[in-house]
Amino acid sequence: MVIYGYRINVIIMRPVQNFTLQHLLEYLKQIHLNDFAFQPIGLVNDLQIVVTPISPFRANSNCNYKLDYSNKGNTNLNASIIFYLDDTNYTYLTASVAPSLINSDSIVWNNITLTPWQQENIVVTVYVKNGVAIGTQIFSLCTINPIVGDSVPGDNYGSKVITTGSFDPNNILVDEDTLITNQLADGASLNYIINFKIPVMTQHFM
Repeated sequence: MVIYGYRINVIIMRPVQNFTLQHLLEYLKQIHLNDFAFQPIGLVNDLQIVVTPISPFRANSNCNYKLDYSNKGNTNLNASIIFYLDDTNYTYLTASVAPSLINSDSIVWNNITLTPWQQENIVVTVYVKNGVAIGTQIFSLCTINPIVGDSVPGDNYGSKVITTGSFDPNNILVDEDTLITNQLADGASLNYIINFKIPVMTQHFM
């Protein structure tokens, strides 16, 4: 079995005739405290980043993105993240992790060391300008580097298009509505946002 560039070898030492579910459960009870060693199958460099809006985007409001980034490979990597400010409908305010550079067109975080399977996040707060019309689409893009030498370069980019104004409290959003052949070959993943409203029940007594 191979998981993210590692091979797991599991050997069952005692074969059982007429193997049943009960046999499996009993066997799992015996081995659940055992450790299984991961063995790297070559060097795999694989960084990933995902952009998620975590608040409604409305005019004249502070709004938040979450940048989830991770090392999905089996080598230590020194990464950098760039959050682009190409959309003029909002301006950058602050972030949960102090940036290395604040430029007019981008925010940069440098010297991010990630060990295999390590996952981190940064919350970015922006101000959606007053006067932005309801229904305006706001575009955001970020990248995690290095891209050269990455085994799945397609997931080194994260983007999101958000429509400002009122929204359906019960909907499902996906970051990509179309995948091209190259993305399928790279093993691209789809990231969903599920919004739902929990009704509040009230009871009145006379």
